[in-house]
Amino acid sequence: MTIDSLIYRVNYTNTPVFELLVDNVAVMRRKNDSYMNATQILKAAGMEKTKRAKILDREVLIGDHQKVQGGFGKYQGTWIPLDKARQLAERHGIFHRIQPLLDIDPADYELYPEKDPTMSSKERKTTATVAAAAKSTVEASPMAATPFSTDTMLIDNESVDWTDHDTVNTNDAGDQHQQQQYALLVEAALGRVKNVELLVKQGADAGCTNHAGETALMQAVKHTHCYETKCFSRMLVALHDTILTVDRDGQSALHHAVAFAANDTNDKAYSASMYYIKQLVAYGQQALLSIKDINGDSAADIAMRSGLEAVAKVLLKSDPKQSCSTSSRSTSTKGRDIVSSVQQAVDSIDTEYIAQLRERDQALEKAQVQLRKATQQLQQLQTKLQQKELERQQQQHAELNIPPLSLLEQCNMTREQWLEEQMKLLQAQVTTHTQTRQVLSQQITQLQNRTSQTELQCKRLIAACCNLPVDKVDLLLDPLLAAVESDPPDESFQQVVGFMDGVKRKRHH
Repeated sequence: MTIDSLIYRVNYTNTPVFELLVDNVAVMRRKNDSYMNATQILKAAGMEKTKRAKILDREVLIGDHQKVQGGFGKYQGTWIPLDKARQLAERHGIFHRIQPLLDIDPADYELYPEKDPTMSSKERKTTATVAAAAKSTVEASPMAATPFSTDTMLIDNESVDWTDHDTVNTNDAGDQHQQQQYALLVEAALGRVKNVELLVKQGADAGCTNHAGETALMQAVKHTHCYETKCFSRMLVALHDTILTVDRDGQSALHHAVAFAANDTNDKAYSASMYYIKQLVAYGQQALLSIKDINGDSAADIAMRSGLEAVAKVLLKSDPKQSCSTSSRSTSTKGRDIVSSVQQAVDSIDTEYIAQLRERDQALEKAQVQLRKATQQLQQLQTKLQQKELERQQQQHAELNIPPLSLLEQCNMTREQWLEEQMKLLQAQVTTHTQTRQVLSQQITQLQNRTSQTELQCKRLIAACCNLPVDKVDLLLDPLLAAVESDPPDESFQQVVGFMDGVKRKRHH
């Protein structure tokens, strides 16, 4: 099992987490459920705040996530499951930088060094640097096995003979070699040029690297120590064999010096970066300026993109050949940004248009359902009215039939008496029918009013769909009726046709 020295265990609000520093950005993974902070992943990938917000909305918030906000410091953000974090890191080119954090075993939590969550940024930066130096391409033996620890090396700027057996106390030459490489990385980062010169003289490999493939020279340009002591020219001489060396991202020491100025807003860091860049340009070969990383960016490209005009001017002045390519690339980048912005605008309009169409379709479908119900109710009322009219006619016919004379004789009634009785009965029926007619007239009036309301609602619906005033809908009845009649025969369509025809006739009357 390998414990990555860049990962710490921290406790935020009683929640144990693993923390990995990527370009001074803390990326966290919770121990208990392995959730990772998506906001920190995007920040480590170099995304600006507005771009991070869009990516979170588009890719993260649509799935399983947990938001932590307010009063939690760096722990706050949007947390997502481990598999989603892997996919997010791969999509945005940060996977290889945070892979150690993705691959760790939560069961090994206690094996990682503990860090105080209230530690200052300067202390975290220095601690992370020393830890990064401990990871060379050759896996070092455990430091606890010997007294050759960080405390032994972090002395004042005094030369130490790292091959002295009383100091090193190693068991074999292999351990001594590994510890020399470790010491070289740390001493270069701390700007102790005398110790670096002595280590190289005693056989330490100037080209040794940490887990990210960074050399001692790269470690030196990522801190201000060499600038403070003005010893970088001597450091270049001691480590001159590694000036053209690149790390796993294809970046040289010059790339790292530019990135140091871009990532740290401190004025001192910017001054130190300019100092290192000028020294590297003055000492290095022309090939150093033209080295491009895995993204195809030279140091000048990074400076231009980061807005470091003075740094870019120094680099372009030293290598005029890059001016054209940098200008062309800048124009190309702006073109891509414009295309991206236009595409986003078109996508936004398209989404809004689709949403509006969906709302109108739903409104139209709802109106059609209401229209079908109203049509069915109207048909049922018409059927009942016809049935009542038929019953009334049958009753009238039955009442007008005069019984035969034999039946009258059996009832001891004369014809005149029977007619008189029938007249009284007819008068009563006339009264009843008059009342019934009044009731039916009232029902018909109510039905007509309800039909008028339904007709008005349909007109309003057609007006809303066609973006016309309600009083202009009558002009569309003929073409609308023709369009409906042209569709294949259907019961619901026939009902709509009948309704529209009735509206049309009513309009003409």
